[in-house]
Amino acid sequence: MSKIKSFLWGGMCFCVFTAFILLVFSPFGCKTYESLSKERKNSVEGGLLKAVYFKGERRKEMSLSQRMEYYNVPGVSIAVLDKYKLEWAQGYGYKSTNNDDPVTRDSLFQAGALSQAVSALGFLGVLEKREESLEENVNHLLKSWKLPGVRGGKVTPKDLLTHSAGLNAIRYEGYLKGKDLPSIQQVLTGEKPAHSPPVRIQSSPGSEVRYSEGGYAVLQLMLKDLEG
Repeated sequence: MSKIKSFLWGGMCFCVFTAFILLVFSPFGCKTYESLSKERKNSVEGGLLKAVYFKGERRKEMSLSQRMEYYNVPGVSIAVLDKYKLEWAQGYGYKSTNNDDPVTRDSLFQAGALSQAVSALGFLGVLEKREESLEENVNHLLKSWKLPGVRGGKVTPKDLLTHSAGLNAIRYEGYLKGKDLPSIQQVLTGEKPAHSPPVRIQSSPGSEVRYSEGGYAVLQLMLKDLEG
């Protein structure tokens, strides 16, 4: 009888424990990857925040459409990666203010400065593979062109990556489809068909941070010279 009672008691305890687990965790449920992805997508579409809040100021969530209207942005394309895979992608609004051609997930945009983070990652990988230092003189790494005007010091890859090489401030506007495209050397020297100024040193390397996309043009040529 004692064995039977022990068995029944153990079974009852197991049932009570199982019921407790179900009672505690069932309201929360098991979130699937799809439900988590939908939550994150909803937070982008309806839960945007300002970049800066002052102490005591109430944090106000804004929708993507409100931010687009505020900044006069006709269209946006968003792609979200998770664990190196595309989680979701969607277009919002229109390609231009003067037509009703909608933005889709396949619409093409000029990437602009968003590409700098990807470029930096690739460049760091090449330096690591070749066992080169971030503090190396860039003119020692460049083969087909040299950065002019470097006096009494050196410009390093670290300087170029952090916009602290002392270069003139340059923002590349891109080129229209069907027009002649310059080579990277023509971009660096300011020769036609390039429509941007030549890359030049204007202040002592490392003395200040000055945004210049010219630094990434130098890195592009350096990658070409190093990797062939």
